[in-house]
Amino acid sequence: MPDPTTPFPLELETVETHLKDLPATPQMLPEFHRLISDYNTNPDDILDLIKLEPALAARIVRASNAAFYSPGFPIQSVQDAITFLGFKELYRIVALFSMSSIMMEPLSSYGMTQGDFWKRSVLCALAMEGLCRSNRQPIHQGYTIGLLHGIGMVFVDKLVAQLPQSGSSRIRFAYPGTADDPCQEQEVNVLGLSHAEVGAYALWKWKFPEELVDPVRFQFDPLECRSVGKMTCLLNLAKWITNTICFRDRPDWDDAPDPLILQLLGLDEEVFYTMVAETSCRYEELEGLMTATG
Repeated sequence: MPDPTTPFPLELETVETHLKDLPATPQMLPEFHRLISDYNTNPDDILDLIKLEPALAARIVRASNAAFYSPGFPIQSVQDAITFLGFKELYRIVALFSMSSIMMEPLSSYGMTQGDFWKRSVLCALAMEGLCRSNRQPIHQGYTIGLLHGIGMVFVDKLVAQLPQSGSSRIRFAYPGTADDPCQEQEVNVLGLSHAEVGAYALWKWKFPEELVDPVRFQFDPLECRSVGKMTCLLNLAKWITNTICFRDRPDWDDAPDPLILQLLGLDEEVFYTMVAETSCRYEELEGLMTATG
């Protein structure tokens, strides 16, 4: 519940209007996640879900034929793509394509130009993949958490755009990840809520399971998460990897992973500098796939 004394107290229920306005494709992601999480899922169920979005189906076929996957034979249908890629890789493609329509947009309240938010989200998803793989956590869950961890900013930006403001009084939050005046503190001061709370609410309304919702909710206080604390701590480290890639060319960037989280997880700081390079390389490959498939 936001503090009513804040300048523009935000009620979470107002997010629902914007959830309903989203294109159909992003809203199918929770159902897709549920299907691939169930080992008893029939491939026909996944095929039927994808067929509801012809544009997505066509893009999946194009992606399967791209040099990124090098199938060695023509993939001519979604059914062929499912057989060739497997459920988990298909999910990664669907998640990327389904969320790109809303994540590519600029977020002016955060000083993000077109594509900035998308890049940060994909980098975090890839970092979570690597971290989950080396820490024996569900990889597709980590990927989803990383991809959607900042989704609350999309809704905050839309809500802020509707507030009465002009000129020098326009609401601006710090660019996420910068050390000066963290954006979540500004959000709470202005709206009474952070984008982490807004994002968790959106995922809950989308019917994502608790193990995906809670890391998003507690991303700024990972040690407070009691349900999936390890995954939430991994998200904290994935965000550090993301910020390092985005800000490493800045002369004032000298941040380091949280030493307490590293100690709790039994991880070596040096490993993360290797992961920075690996995540950056993987992103460039995926960026090429996105470009090739339109």
